Amino acid sequence: MSRLSQTLSRLTQYTLASCLIAGGVFTSAAAQAARVTVTVDGIQTTDGAILAGLFDSAASFPQKYVQGRSSVAKTPSVTLTFENVAPGRYAMSAFHDRNGNGKLDTGAFGIPTEPLGFSRGARAIMGPPSFADAAFDVPAEGLSLVIHLNEKAPTAAQRNATERFWAALHGADYAAYPAALAAVQAALVESPQDPVQNAHLGWLHIWHLSEAGSFAATPQDMGADLTSATRSFQRAVELAPDEARYLGFLATTLFLESAVNSDAAASRRAEATMARAVQMWPEFNLFTAGYIHSSDPFDSPQYATAMQQMWQDLDVCAGQPVSREHPGFAKPPVQTNVGHQRACWNSSIAPHNFEGFFLNFGDMLVKQGDIASARAMYANARLSATYAEWAYRDVLERRITDAEANVAVFRNSAGSSEGEAHMMVQSNFSCMACHRGSRSAST
Repeated sequence: MSRLSQTLSRLTQYTLASCLIAGGVFTSAAAQAARVTVTVDGIQTTDGAILAGLFDSAASFPQKYVQGRSSVAKTPSVTLTFENVAPGRYAMSAFHDRNGNGKLDTGAFGIPTEPLGFSRGARAIMGPPSFADAAFDVPAEGLSLVIHLNEKAPTAAQRNATERFWAALHGADYAAYPAALAAVQAALVESPQDPVQNAHLGWLHIWHLSEAGSFAATPQDMGADLTSATRSFQRAVELAPDEARYLGFLATTLFLESAVNSDAAASRRAEATMARAVQMWPEFNLFTAGYIHSSDPFDSPQYATAMQQMWQDLDVCAGQPVSREHPGFAKPPVQTNVGHQRACWNSSIAPHNFEGFFLNFGDMLVKQGDIASARAMYANARLSATYAEWAYRDVLERRITDAEANVAVFRNSAGSSEGEAHMMVQSNFSCMACHRGSRSAST
């Protein structure tokens, strides 16, 4: 077997956000007439090879390609040809395998350290783009396209910032917050156009604001956090307008600012921003929308809307309508780590996203007074394979026991708390419930 064949048949890993570009069938079994030619440009060195994969569905992207191609790296570009492609809808990825090891090398937290690109200029931000963002149609006569590699691997400052950011967040390491904040700020001085670090800065301020009790933050600190978070997410959205998560977090900070200032017009603008974010990525932003309003009065229109959004999120994550009377699952829905539904599950970004979702939803149902549904919702968290490792498992178990007593507690609570007498959104684990790592990793 030639070196080229060996390289193409090896597992091509794309571990950003736990996703893979894995070599499946190297060429399509059924011969078709169409030819797809791709020019991969932005190649900076002649080291190694250029690898590209063609994907035919959202289910396979970016895990299993129908065809793969490779070429020795040449500057400034190489052209690869995919033969016998059935007319239809496809997406493509390519990367510069600089060291010739047959895989996309990554650093801490799965950040690629080799140049990477996708069809239609789709961007990999905190995970691979969606199939829809990268998709193109192949007609019977074939077509040609260009993929531009992100030729800039992260700088040392960017890698340091990202590593410190995730280490602090996943470790619930409040003492590491100042160093993480300083590292992200330093990375932005060097690379102010980096949407990821702008978003990281926003998230750090949101964490500091949301769990102010754990940080001993003053009201002045909290006001500064909110202003800085809004500014950071606005910048991230400007730099990456197709990143729905950034837009959802921007809507969150805009809602908070409108509430602080009692500004009805600003609240309407925030609502419109959130609606766009939900439309772009419902699985992620329906939860974002519902969560931000879970602290509103239980009998308010905003709380009723938030409850609807949580139910809708559960429906889209389950892939079918979930019973409002009996929402308990006998077994978890089919899990995925690709596409928009990956937001419904635990991941490298949110190690206990599944458990945190049901803790919050249970809290909201308790506040509404629906005790039976709340207990069933809380119990769904036990279906997670990592439930035993979750740092807040005991909190949830006490929630089930104390559900009736917590109705009045949740309805009357205001502000954040260092204890458990508040809803998740108002607690000192409002971020950590989803983002803190396992008990062993967090101690």
